[in-house]
Parts: sequence; C-alpha cells; structure tokens
Amino acid sequence: MENYQIKTLANRFQDFEKLVELDFKNLSDSELNSKSNPESWSILECFAHLNLYSEYYIPELKRELKKASGSSVPSKIKWSWFGKMSVNKIAVSNSQKMKTISRMNPVNSQLDSSIIKVFLNLNEELKSITTKSLLINYNKKGVKVEFLKIVKLSLVETLIFMMEHQNRHLIQAQNVLKQIKSGNKELLEH
Repeated sequence: MENYQIKTLANRFQDFEKLVELDFKNLSDSELNSKSNPESWSILECFAHLNLYSEYYIPELKRELKKASGSSVPSKIKWSWFGKMSVNKIAVSNSQKMKTISRMNPVNSQLDSSIIKVFLNLNEELKSITTKSLLINYNKKGVKVEFLKIVKLSLVETLIFMMEHQNRHLIQAQNVLKQIKSGNKELLEH
C-alpha cells in the first residue's frame, strides 16, 4: 500500500488540473468524443464518469467536514479493511479491468466540452475539502460508499479513493488521446 500523506493530496488534485488544462482543454468536441469501439469510453465519457462520482462524494465529504469540525487532528492515517481494499482495487498499479456499475457508466452519452469545465470545478472542490480536512480528525468514519451505503469510509480514505480513481481515469483518457493522435483503433479498457 502506497504511503499516503494527507498533506500531499491537495497537490495531487492540483496536478490533475494542470494535466487536464495541458492535455484536454483545447481539443475539439469531435476529438473528445472519439472512441475505438461503441463499448469503450471516449475522453468525455471518462470525465463524465469522474463527475458522477464527485457529484455523489463531494456532498458526503462536506457533511463529514461539518460534523468533524473542532475535533483533534490525528498523527497518521488509520485504514479500515474496506478502505484499504477499495483504494488498492482502484489504484493504477492494479491493472485488472474493473466493471463499472451501470448508473455510473456514461458509455454512449451525448457530451460536449462543458463536461471538462464541470470536472475542473469538482476537482477544485475536492482540493478545498482536502485542505480543510487537515484541520480535523480525518480518520472519523461517516462517508457512505456510493454503491453500498451501509458501509462508511473515513474522510481521508474517501479522498484517497477519489484521488486514485481520478488518476486511473485520467490515464485512461490520456490513452484514448494517444490512440486518437496515432490513429490506432485497438480496444481501450476501462
């Protein structure tokens, strides 16, 4: 398991913003919607998927921030079994293909570049939440897992999951872009 530091998470979200600005912001809607086959994801579908997750987790994270305000700051991250498993499963180092739950799967959606602006705004909110979480007990469990609401993760486990999830799908979007630029139409995995 990577040695995560809560202090560096905001920097990772900042890095994602720079990557998006550099690699994707100036592409045409046609390029952003290109895909190798009907079941693979386009660049915009990668962003739409990330936006769906952020739209669920950001209100959960904000609710937990309010509940935990005034609590003491821990010295290190405490992992739950489910938190550790979730982060390990979504991390880029796990090359295993994962099935997306249908309500979070944007395949064959009609999208435009505004999806990227939404992503950047949501990413900014995640960065802000991360910075605020440095001042509270970020190990307190309370964030309901999207697909299994009876299970709760800590604020920090959720932020790390979101960071790894974004990293995974931004790499996927970069791979789509490479294929577009090279004209290669091999199957892309997500």
